[in-house]
Amino acid sequence: MSVLRVFLFFAIIFLPFLSNAQKVLGEGTVVYKAVLTRPDGSKKEGTYTITVKNKQVRKDLKIGSDFENVQILDNSEKAYILRSMNDKNFAVEMSMADLLRKNERYYDPEIKDASESKNIAGMKAQKAVVTYKDGTTAELFYTKEWKADIPFAFERYRGLNGFPVAFDYKNDQGAVINFEVVTFDQNVVESSKFKIPNGYKVISGEEYKKLKTK
Repeated sequence: MSVLRVFLFFAIIFLPFLSNAQKVLGEGTVVYKAVLTRPDGSKKEGTYTITVKNKQVRKDLKIGSDFENVQILDNSEKAYILRSMNDKNFAVEMSMADLLRKNERYYDPEIKDASESKNIAGMKAQKAVVTYKDGTTAELFYTKEWKADIPFAFERYRGLNGFPVAFDYKNDQGAVINFEVVTFDQNVVESSKFKIPNGYKVISGEEYKKLKTK
């Protein structure tokens, strides 16, 4: 058997397995539909966009016309949250150590697949139940086709062998935000996306707290 025939023989055998291999989103943009439900039952819609490139992450959450939260994790020891106050723009600096402490209760969860699955944005989504160290639980749907190899992309699901495509976040005030993927793109992302925009002043978290109390 010639070398070419041997190569084709093994290619035919292993190609189906290779095509099913899990892919890592190293660069691209994922957009979720976000629906905020307040304790009184009122709702507001918006979007949640996660942009990644070379282990850098940017998260843009917009709800209605009056709420926007932007986080930039630029692969350094710092994270930044963009805020606006009194017509002035600030980039609130946070160390990665502080970010770790802030989300510590969500780390090392137990994640177990449930029996349910469904199609979300053209991807097969597996339901899973997440149990945290404090005993609280959450549910999510994730695709096994993709993985986000970035620790801070989904801090509540670290260790998940897949990519979250539908999930809920509940805050301390009892409001719930439901997220579900609408677009999943491996597009080219400009590095400037992870830089602090012009016109933003870098301040510490303590400085921002003082400004809010004035």
